Amino acid sequence: LNQFEFNLITPTIKIGSKVKINNGLYYRFSNYQFEHSADEALVLPEKVHEIKYSLIARLKLKSNVEMIVMPRFSVRTDFEKSINNMDLFPAISSIFIKTSKKNENLKWGIGLNYNNDFGKNSIIPVLAFNYLNEKLRFSTFFPSNANLVFLPSKKIEYGFGFATDPSLFHVNKLNEVEYIRTLNVNLSSIFSYNLKSNFWLNFKTGLSLHRKYDLYD
Repeated sequence: LNQFEFNLITPTIKIGSKVKINNGLYYRFSNYQFEHSADEALVLPEKVHEIKYSLIARLKLKSNVEMIVMPRFSVRTDFEKSINNMDLFPAISSIFIKTSKKNENLKWGIGLNYNNDFGKNSIIPVLAFNYLNEKLRFSTFFPSNANLVFLPSKKIEYGFGFATDPSLFHVNKLNEVEYIRTLNVNLSSIFSYNLKSNFWLNFKTGLSLHRKYDLYD
């Protein structure tokens, strides 16, 4: 599996003293490569695309408590035909985050996420934890991801990441198949370099701990 990713988050927009908003735009191209036996007739879809828009809204409830609401709209398809409603995949997360009064670098929270990435409508609990100081950053949104990053300078970051990545794609290549569902669980080493201002170049390499590729009618 080869993938190319691009991620853009806009500067923060403040609405009054309690609301902060960011917009996120994400693109990923995935290219699967299969080994087939000589007599296998089924040609599996190999190239799929994902375009995702996210709205990240943070609402301050108390001095040390905030609510984060993240609606997401994704287009996942092979682009073999024009985009329609079968290519659209909505999701939303709502998380309450509390900052420790004893240590402002420590935050934790709990929330819920709705999505249909596993092929059916699901509501999944989310646990959040974040710790940041001058030397390292640890963050997790369990069960989706966790990252431990070291900060030796303002321009260089390196560390490790864990990600569970379920996705549902609408495909047009095969008549008997409407969707493919992929699941990739990855453990990665990460190196990031700050080119300029808020623009970073990120490198990842690592292991795939688990991988599934399912065909849905």
